[in-house]
Amino acid sequence: EPIDPFLTRIDSWFGYSWPDIVEFAGRHQLFNELTRYAYLSSIPQMALLFILLGFGGKQKELHVFILSITASGLATLGFWALFPAFGTSVLYDISGTVEQATRPLVGSSYGAELLRLGAEGPKFISPKDMEGLVAFPSYHTVMAILAMYSARTIRRVFPILLVINLLVLPGVLIHGGHHLIDVFGGILTACCTIYVAQHVVTEKEIQVDGEFAATDRETRLVHSP
Repeated sequence: EPIDPFLTRIDSWFGYSWPDIVEFAGRHQLFNELTRYAYLSSIPQMALLFILLGFGGKQKELHVFILSITASGLATLGFWALFPAFGTSVLYDISGTVEQATRPLVGSSYGAELLRLGAEGPKFISPKDMEGLVAFPSYHTVMAILAMYSARTIRRVFPILLVINLLVLPGVLIHGGHHLIDVFGGILTACCTIYVAQHVVTEKEIQVDGEFAATDRETRLVHSP
């Protein structure tokens, strides 16, 4: 059973309403379009960071980045498998006027399709017809946090990605059809997986350095007169 009603109840504690924020975006078109394109840039950013970290010789940062993406993806899917949530678009109908003004990427019709997919599954699998299903935690939020964290060592790129990903966060709400609590869940997921990835990669580095030092000592002993 989807947990969207429960998540909506939590949102109400903070005074958050998806129809209200979609209407707000429709009345502020520059903000609306900036958040739209920032939201759409999330996956290309992952590819860009993979290239920049790899070719920039930032081996540790690259390993942390890859491990964080993998771990956060598995954690997100695992949680969703146990507690499925489809987002605000399955609960609310926004007016045609507001939807036309804002053009959210996830609108009311998208919500109806998500419910159908949740009940029936896809009739066929095609890259052209992929639909985002997972609402909590928000994986776009996870990617935004990972992008900002991983780009911090790339001096020329970091300020640009920082601004873009700060815009992704409201874009998650406006264009992703997410609950507010989904964003907090995404931030927590990203922070936890980054912490674990840093620990694992650091431990592996210590282990490799120790093995290298031991091998070096053995080599010197063998070749000593």
